[in-house]
Amino acid sequence: MVCAAPGIPVRGPSGSSAHFRGMARAFARRTSVRIVAARLADQRGEHGQIELPMRAPRPPLFPTRRFPERRERAFASRVARIEGPVPELIYERWTLFSEAGRFARRGLPRVLEVNAPLLEERLRFESVRDEGYTRKWQARSLEGADLYACVSPWLAQWVEDQGVPHERIEVVPNGTEALMGERTARGDFVVGFVGSMKPWHGADRVERLARQAGGEALLVGDPPVGEQAVADAIASMDVALAPYRADAPAWFCPLKVAAYRAQGTPVVATRVGAMERWVGEGGTVVPDDDGLLVEAIRSWRGRRARASLRSWDDVANEVLAALASRGCSLSFR
Repeated sequence: MVCAAPGIPVRGPSGSSAHFRGMARAFARRTSVRIVAARLADQRGEHGQIELPMRAPRPPLFPTRRFPERRERAFASRVARIEGPVPELIYERWTLFSEAGRFARRGLPRVLEVNAPLLEERLRFESVRDEGYTRKWQARSLEGADLYACVSPWLAQWVEDQGVPHERIEVVPNGTEALMGERTARGDFVVGFVGSMKPWHGADRVERLARQAGGEALLVGDPPVGEQAVADAIASMDVALAPYRADAPAWFCPLKVAAYRAQGTPVVATRVGAMERWVGEGGTVVPDDDGLLVEAIRSWRGRRARASLRSWDDVANEVLAALASRGCSLSFR
């Protein structure tokens, strides 16, 4: 398994790191797994344990401020070196500047997990010093996969628009850890939120919405807590929120909604991307309007949703089934 993104350490606290760990554990329940990544942890500390062989190279010596994209490319080149026995499958979280695709030319099956249109996301939320260089590498890093596992329909279409053959693309939504949370009383009517506090996540409105709906707010994730603690907190919520802003990215597949559904906690979310698909019958999806959100929250008071677990094992099974349907058979299926 490969993740060449410096901002996604294997033991990091973010949802991206949790996603990578979840898939690594799922595959490790089927076969031996080796992980190569840009970083195992960073300044945020270690927040997720995983006992698998792992390797992370030393960062290259490049002036970060003057040549950030070239430094990142050099870093990704080091990550992509495969050592030891030849793997039966390369599963890669798609990363700008990744060179793992060159191993496909050696006849190794490769799955590319696509979570965002990376350059578009970076231009929107971060900064790009050399857009032309980055765009060239985005196209190059997208080449050569046998299967493109896209977490949302939007991304599947985007990948096809980049010239990838339709028959190589599969929509494989995100999952969550298969943990049963302990439901304990944390208030009379608890309205909660799990995740990072990025502006477009809508975390800043949770307390206000909870108060207007007659409840108490519970925010989980800053600072990060363990996976079982997250499951316990979600199970204890009466309603769980995904109050994304109307201008939030349309391409994402929120891990928090999968985690909410797994505990049977009703979800109230805004209509962004494929949110109706992710929430299903486990909650209510409304436009980005505080009044409609408050009304939806109140409507779930005293009710629970049917628990619906989509585990990382389910995701791994779908990836392997998609490979098999395309003529790629693996001994560990």
